[in-house]
Amino acid sequence: MITFSNMVLGRDIAGIIFGPFDSNNHLLNSVIMKAVYLWAGENTALMRLPNLVFAVLAIVLLYLASSKLLGRAPAFAAALLLSLRGSVCLYQG
Repeated sequence: MITFSNMVLGRDIAGIIFGPFDSNNHLLNSVIMKAVYLWAGENTALMRLPNLVFAVLAIVLLYLASSKLLGRAPAFAAALLLSLRGSVCLYQG
């Protein structure tokens, strides 16, 4: 968990937001991970839960938006392709 070890540990939320630029610092993800870390400690499953929630939300929102524009079949195909994308479903535990 590179983002956790490099961006969250040893920094407060202001340090995450206004600290030095790093291309690995995904701002919203780092802030949410810091909040979960402060709430639940170093529980890797709980720290990964917001990423899972946002990935599922992205798939659902893609389906809903594209079904309005393109119809149900293309929307399902788009949502399926997004859900099978490696960066969405990859877990390196």
